Amino acid sequence: EYMGGSVLHRASSPSLCTVIGRAKMRDIYHLVEDRMLHSGRASELFNPQTRWHKSFVHRLVLDRTIANIHRGCVNCLAWNETGTRLVSGSDDTKIAIIPYDSSAAPFVFQSGHAANIFGVKFLPESCDSVIVSGAWDQQVCLHRLHPGSAEPQISNYHCHAARVKEVAVEASSPCLFWSAGEDGTVRQFDIRQPHTCRNGRRNGSLTPSDSSGGCCNVLLCVKQSSCAGPRMRHKAIKSITINPVFTNYMAVAASDAVVRIYDRRMMSIGSDSSTEPVKSFAPPHLSKHYFTADGQLPFAPVSSTHVIFNGSGREVLVNYSGEHMYLFGLFDTSVDNISYRAPIPKISTQQRARSTADALKERANSAFSAKQYSLAVALYDEAIWYCPDNAVLYSNRSTALIRRNWFGDAQLALDDAETALRLDSNYEKAYYRKILALKQLHRYSDALSFAQHTLTLFPDMDRLGELCRLLQDMVTNQTQRPNRSDTRSNGHPTPLTLATEGIALWPFPGVSFLELGSLSSSDQQPPADSPPDPQLYEHIVTNVRQRFVGHCNVGTDIKECAFFGFKEEFVLCGSDDGRIFIWDKKSGALLRHFEADEDVVNSIQPHPIDPVIASSGIEDVVKLWSPTSEEPLDQHNTEETFEVVDDNQQRMKSDMQMPLSAVRILEESLALVHRGALHSRGHQA
Repeated sequence: EYMGGSVLHRASSPSLCTVIGRAKMRDIYHLVEDRMLHSGRASELFNPQTRWHKSFVHRLVLDRTIANIHRGCVNCLAWNETGTRLVSGSDDTKIAIIPYDSSAAPFVFQSGHAANIFGVKFLPESCDSVIVSGAWDQQVCLHRLHPGSAEPQISNYHCHAARVKEVAVEASSPCLFWSAGEDGTVRQFDIRQPHTCRNGRRNGSLTPSDSSGGCCNVLLCVKQSSCAGPRMRHKAIKSITINPVFTNYMAVAASDAVVRIYDRRMMSIGSDSSTEPVKSFAPPHLSKHYFTADGQLPFAPVSSTHVIFNGSGREVLVNYSGEHMYLFGLFDTSVDNISYRAPIPKISTQQRARSTADALKERANSAFSAKQYSLAVALYDEAIWYCPDNAVLYSNRSTALIRRNWFGDAQLALDDAETALRLDSNYEKAYYRKILALKQLHRYSDALSFAQHTLTLFPDMDRLGELCRLLQDMVTNQTQRPNRSDTRSNGHPTPLTLATEGIALWPFPGVSFLELGSLSSSDQQPPADSPPDPQLYEHIVTNVRQRFVGHCNVGTDIKECAFFGFKEEFVLCGSDDGRIFIWDKKSGALLRHFEADEDVVNSIQPHPIDPVIASSGIEDVVKLWSPTSEEPLDQHNTEETFEVVDDNQQRMKSDMQMPLSAVRILEESLALVHRGALHSRGHQA
């Protein structure tokens, strides 16, 4: 019975106490002294600071595996406010409440859903007795747990017309919760008010005249603004989150590369108007400059699978499918100042710094000659930190990025070439490398114009005339070519993100697809991606604070990301290779990666107080990771790390070789498999 007894904080293991003691021995004295001498903030921070140390990231190991609670992929996790309980949702349609105290047993119950659960949260200030969930069956469920009862009281909401991918809560609004679906709507629920669903669907889809689905709880409808009329497309929403400090702000991640920030004070419930975001963010290589003459992007926009605010509410972290992870500043406004790397403190003397940079440059040049481009980029990074005013280092790193050619590298190469030209306007190689970066970004007209300008400055530059003729042909072909939105900027097709979570596990014993009723194949699959929207891309903020590279995110569209640490100085996410990746937030350096699932890690949830991470994925278990290793493990710039990262980038490219037409055929086939299973189970009954 869930409410039968109290749940205490999880007791620390002896090894964890030992590690904490060793790491904090020199800091505890100053914390105690500050608490005695100063009141207020010093006293408030005493308890949290004694629980955390930056070295813990290098000591994380598997501490506990919670098994026998699910029989399918565990897609979502969420802690309560105090970290005493963890809730999980699975493909087996069950919800589990897991006590942080390892001596207490989990409480598992049927959710009332008929298909995979994608979102689950505790409602704030409910003593963990109210849980909200969203699932593939297009339902949102509210679960009320009562003392002494083995099953919760469930309220079902059928407002959405497509899969529900996320539910959200906000600490200062304990009676409200929000849901986001692939029908393009965000809906607000108030548990104090009764709600009766009035579906306006036709065969599971929104009718042209009623995009609210018949229910009056639509807070937001994300539409394709360049498509007007009754056939206006809706953006499939993948993730939403409420700002924990500036609670009027809501971040929405949809089936494109733009993360939209809305002000809830400017929104009204029940209206079908498409509220404009107060700010939009996207990586710089998806800005307005990259549209072709026919108004299309030269590559299919990636989609974001998860978005989250940091604890101060001033930063936004986004995980992209088929791309990398990016950090934006909520109040940043510049669209030109692109800064991916933060400097580290310089060493004592300028002469020593320059000699160190020269040594790193020689190592980087050797790595480049050996075609070890990732190592070369990392070494040029370090050299630039020691000598940030050296144009040659930026130009060389630009070349290494162009040769490596990971997703987003061309934009960084362009940034480096332009930085080199600002430092030395007569540096001939930097001109040539800027042309190559523009070409790799498919900005052929810009590349041709700059190449012609360069030719007037350096008429004897080797191969420049030949490059100008090649670019002229590319510009001509680009203007004559039909819509190329099925390809990526580096020649690879659009990302393959299939709704296959848990497919191989159906049918589950005791879970029937008959409950899905009249769902058609169009209900079970996300809507087709909308075409690029030039009007939206005109106003996005492209000032990226940092890019985090290393993981692979193409296999599922529910992969999360998170901030980690007492001061949130780290970021982390799961990967298709079954690993958890941890980066330094300021520098973007990859610090740790470790295996956490036999297949894919989807959900990552740091504990709200302790240096502990909860993770889940394709396996039917939940894992807790604690800093209990006796020896630290530093994986920054190791040979193993470069191999793992390179493999993931190649995996992203190879997994995206399937053309869109084949993706649609496969999605339809998966739908037929479900319908066949449904038909078979019907005959067996």
